[in-house]
Amino acid sequence: MKNKTKKPKSKFKNLNKAGQLGLATLMISLPAVTTSNALAQPIKELKNVNVEVPTASSEASSKYAVVAGFNEKKTEVKPFGMEWGNVEDTYTISNPTEDKKGKIGILYTNVGNYEGKPLDLKITLMDWDRYINPDIKTYITFEKSEIGHSQSGYNWIDQVWEYVDHETGKPVKISGSFMTFADLDAKQYVEFSKETTDKIDKMYVSEDTWVDATQSPKGELKIGDVSSKTSNSDDKFAMVTALFDGGRMHFKWGKDYTGYPKDEANMRDGNKPLGAQFFAFSAKKPVKTELLKPAKRVSDADEKAKTENNLKVLSEKYSYEVSHTVPSEYEEFFYKSYVMSDTVPKELVVGKVEIVDETGKNVTDKFENKSNKNELAYSAKADELKKGDFYGHTYTLKIEVNVDTKADISKLLDKDGNFVIQNTARVSKDGNTKDTNPVKTKIKKLPNEIKKYILNKDHKLVEKLDLQKDENVDYVIEHHIGNGQDIKSLKLSDDLEDVLDINKDVKVYMKDSTANKATDNVAGKTAVNDKAMMTTKENAGKTKEEKAKDVKKETSVEQSKASNKTQQSSTENIDFTKGYKDITKEGTLKVDEEKEIYEWTAKDPKALQGKEIFVEVKAKVKKDAKLDKYTAQEVASIPNIADLIINDKDLRSNKVVVNKKVEKPQPPEPKPEPKPEPKPEPKPEPKPEPKPEPKPEPKPEPKPEPKPPIPNKINKFILSNEHKLVDKIDLKDENVDYVIEHQIGNEQDIKTLRLVDDLEDALDINKDVKVYMKDSTANKATDNVAGKTAVNDKAMMTTKENADKAKEEKAKDVKKETPVDQSKASNKTQQSNTENIDFTKGYKDITKEGTLKVDEEKEIYEWTAKDPKALQGKEIFVEVKAKVKKDAKLDKYTAQDVASIPNIADLIINDKDLRSNKVVVNKKVEKPQTPAPKKLPFTGIENTTKYSVIGLILIAVIGGAVALKNRRKADK
Repeated sequence: MKNKTKKPKSKFKNLNKAGQLGLATLMISLPAVTTSNALAQPIKELKNVNVEVPTASSEASSKYAVVAGFNEKKTEVKPFGMEWGNVEDTYTISNPTEDKKGKIGILYTNVGNYEGKPLDLKITLMDWDRYINPDIKTYITFEKSEIGHSQSGYNWIDQVWEYVDHETGKPVKISGSFMTFADLDAKQYVEFSKETTDKIDKMYVSEDTWVDATQSPKGELKIGDVSSKTSNSDDKFAMVTALFDGGRMHFKWGKDYTGYPKDEANMRDGNKPLGAQFFAFSAKKPVKTELLKPAKRVSDADEKAKTENNLKVLSEKYSYEVSHTVPSEYEEFFYKSYVMSDTVPKELVVGKVEIVDETGKNVTDKFENKSNKNELAYSAKADELKKGDFYGHTYTLKIEVNVDTKADISKLLDKDGNFVIQNTARVSKDGNTKDTNPVKTKIKKLPNEIKKYILNKDHKLVEKLDLQKDENVDYVIEHHIGNGQDIKSLKLSDDLEDVLDINKDVKVYMKDSTANKATDNVAGKTAVNDKAMMTTKENAGKTKEEKAKDVKKETSVEQSKASNKTQQSSTENIDFTKGYKDITKEGTLKVDEEKEIYEWTAKDPKALQGKEIFVEVKAKVKKDAKLDKYTAQEVASIPNIADLIINDKDLRSNKVVVNKKVEKPQPPEPKPEPKPEPKPEPKPEPKPEPKPEPKPEPKPEPKPEPKPPIPNKINKFILSNEHKLVDKIDLKDENVDYVIEHQIGNEQDIKTLRLVDDLEDALDINKDVKVYMKDSTANKATDNVAGKTAVNDKAMMTTKENADKAKEEKAKDVKKETPVDQSKASNKTQQSNTENIDFTKGYKDITKEGTLKVDEEKEIYEWTAKDPKALQGKEIFVEVKAKVKKDAKLDKYTAQDVASIPNIADLIINDKDLRSNKVVVNKKVEKPQTPAPKKLPFTGIENTTKYSVIGLILIAVIGGAVALKNRRKADK
């Protein structure tokens, strides 16, 4: 920061020599005149100000760290308050009016830094007093290539120099500043206001100083020459160094013009319309400086020079900046050693390291690298410390880092759920060391998250889409890979409904953090994060009861929630050609076009930690697809799922549905017209008795097969009024009686066993829950449950099946749970409706052999076995009664006449399955209208009556045959 002042060589020949970088030089150069000041006294004799002549042991405190310096690459000069003229390399005004006082001035930007933040210098002209005649032009000038000020025609100019924040423009609260007023001769002076005088902590002068001082009754302090002597700019006896508290100085700079002519003003170089009298200050002081405190800042992609930053993802790169000012020094105060060092936390990987000065110039070659891995140390070379241009600079050690994905950062987790990395650097000079302020980097602990959308024609992400004829479906699955665990394996899979035809060209993308604004490209991201995502953290921390409630929220009949989510997520577009990287080949992709499923397995799962991964999979509805089972009727379908939890592993039951018809107001029916009386049908002739069929030969009984291992199974039923087990029931009153059948397997070591059922909120649970065990000693009790073979083969979910199934088959289980799957429910009813169940016969009440908890507010029960090993291989039944609440809101359970095709995706990490929310494609199904009843020709009798008459005839024929057979037996 060399200064380029326009000044007589005799006055400035030494002020810009090497070693004085960082100082701003401005001088007053006036003809010598002889005057006297009776009130002045030698400055060393001042009583109210601490004046010191420095010795070899003297040291200026590091409190006074700031002095302005012109940065040739960064400093801008900005006049304010009025229009300033551009004259040569200056901003100059002539004869400013009185109303401009306190409103005009100059701003010099980037003149220094404090605690790592850049500072600007704001100079405001508060007042002025001209000595020259009113008709003569005056000039006030500020330089553009240095912090320079000059004037012509004034006794003094009153001004405020204040350091302000470069970013905000507001005054900065700093500990202290200093200034060396140089070349005070020829009756030049600086007069400090009382406010500034009170903030002068100390003044340094030479032993042979000629500077005099005067303190007025009001408290102003004036320092200067009173004898009209002349000096050179590097004469220490004409200098005063003042140490100020804070960063604001208010003073008058002037000269005693007694005896000067008033009809002309001095002009620069004799004829240029610029200020000719210069003000001078220096960044050097006649005393060595205590080691200044270094500052540390941290920066990332969108946060600059902070003491605390927040990373969006674990893999985001960021940097440390260790800044330290080496003040301008006289040669006798040069350093013997100077080291900048930083111990980077072991959880970080160190990247590029360099040292730059205040202009941004790379000066790493002035230092010797003595680092060892994360122990960074850069020591100034001995020959550099002997050069004057090493001093008067601010050096910044810049360190690029990122979190090591292989490091264990679990110990860095704080109570607020953030990983916190703290760091402090240090600077040493001649054996003295000072630490920087600490900085923090926070990384929000990210859970595993998954969200599924449909991409519409406008490239908007929605959760419901009305398909047009022959329209394709484009799914987008968004995955957030968490940073709170050591990822060993990562799989992304999706099992589409069988009515869809998957396109094998599945694509996997990763959000590119370097792309412009890519982090906000997904529509409605805030709403998704806050409300619409399932997380591993949530699933891990939830009770099983809460998990069961999550299943309820996934039902396809929850139309209002789907509608709201569509609004949240359809405001922005997504385009994978911008801001995303295709990483399909960074994993192994398998697409099964027969089963309509894909699976992508990451080759390097650790590298994806903290990343956002998207899968795009296209499909279309098969032309011959059977959509009947996806079409719901105008019925409130209340689903419910029970849980069998063994060793804290959750096995969910099939879904059962209670249908309650929703009565809608109907218009009054017109009165029917009277129908003609039907004519009676003739009685049928009795048929001859059929001959008895020959008895079949008895078959040999099959040999018993060896008993297979017993898996874990669970099946849920509704107990009808006839004590029959069914999967669906049309309620005649408000009461429901559930029976949950559990088969406890014999293939594992059972440590804990819990039976749980979370009923829908529309139901009111009866706290008298009963747990029964089938009594193997009872006569034929093992076959008491209706259709047991069919249930075992077809209607039960098993732990073994779940363990052996691929995750795609688990996803298919969910499809089978839809309440509109009427055909399956009908089949199960036929299978299990041939016998009755009665817990008073062949069953043992074991409720007290476990701990039963019934929450009547949440409508949930939980039964925990006291001795789970004793139940291995047994069949356990739970009977729980409930009723539909009188004030229950059933709208969300009522589906419309629409084919609702559900689908759920899977995020599989460490072989643990996290399922997504449900998305729905609606395809309107045209239902055939029921024809009006036909009438028999010429009779007026409807078909219904016809069928009734035929039925009576058949009954009469069969009855006659039976009577005839009995009579023949009697005759024998």
